[in-house]
Amino acid sequence: MSLWIPDEALSDDGRTVLVFIEGGDTIRETERQNLERVFADAGISQVIVEPAAIQRAAASSGWILVALSLTPFINAILSKAGEDGYAAVKRLFQRIPRQRPGRPSVEVFDLDAGLRLAFHENLPDEAWRALVALDRSALPSDRRPRSGRVDGGDLLAWNNRIRQWRIYPWMLNVGAPMYSPRLCRRLPVIAARRSIRAPEAPRLPVSDDERSRWAATVSQDTNREVVANRSALLYSFSLGLSVPEIARRTYSSERLVRAVLDDVSRHGIAALSADHADTRGPWVATVAQQQEILELVARQPSEYGQSIRWDSKRSAAAWSNHRWTLANLADALVLDGVVEDISLAYLSDLLDREAVPLL
Repeated sequence: MSLWIPDEALSDDGRTVLVFIEGGDTIRETERQNLERVFADAGISQVIVEPAAIQRAAASSGWILVALSLTPFINAILSKAGEDGYAAVKRLFQRIPRQRPGRPSVEVFDLDAGLRLAFHENLPDEAWRALVALDRSALPSDRRPRSGRVDGGDLLAWNNRIRQWRIYPWMLNVGAPMYSPRLCRRLPVIAARRSIRAPEAPRLPVSDDERSRWAATVSQDTNREVVANRSALLYSFSLGLSVPEIARRTYSSERLVRAVLDDVSRHGIAALSADHADTRGPWVATVAQQQEILELVARQPSEYGQSIRWDSKRSAAAWSNHRWTLANLADALVLDGVVEDISLAYLSDLLDREAVPLL
């Protein structure tokens, strides 16, 4: 889905909510008034409602696109609703599609952060409460300049398996169509692994063939999540992005980016494999992360696989067993954003210390 927004509509201070209704050059005045009233009831008085021609892949009609800056948007609702702010946000996104016949699809974008926001009306109350309480200072605010084109974007969505909001980086680099919606990150980012301050550039040929191979490692859904994650960082580096840029675009810690680059510099492409051990001091999971790891181990892989959000070719085989393997457990932890990266050796030691057998 893509939409071009006029420059004059982007000249606000970030507090105005832009609402675009598909329907050509004109919209009914009653629609405009109804939508403005819906937002006003929630505490949002600065609303611009405009018609738009929205390009989309799926055949549908009656789209409504809402462009906003999330933090002032939530704060405005909270200032009016107080402790019931989560319910006011929920009611707002339930009422928006009812203003047009046919219950149109609603897309929400944070233009400042470059995020697509998945606020569908069937979210549980737990999700709306967590959204209002989300540490929004951890959301990016300088990832890209405001642009008239709204197209794709990273996804902020509720992960029902772990009952938390997660970021799903969509385009992990610039200049190439590399997508990895299966990998997600928590907010704020919790650093993984230790590394040197300024790793040497990997001594590898950065030919077009090599770059294509690294990109394929990320995008092919037959690859392990840990491998895809590490490859995404290396591929972004091969395009000339700096360590801070890679970390910002992939919602990773700079520590992890440096660790991966250092590993590849010392050990070559083998350092991308799932069983590669850290060459620097070991990362130590926080108490909360250890608890999440143990909670996941307590579930069967088949139960986990039934709710997996990414329909990958290897999902059925990877999650059909009744017992976890170290590799599958590591993939699940990275897939859900519990950890950025984890070595199989560390994971094995952790389970041994907790006396949790996998087999």
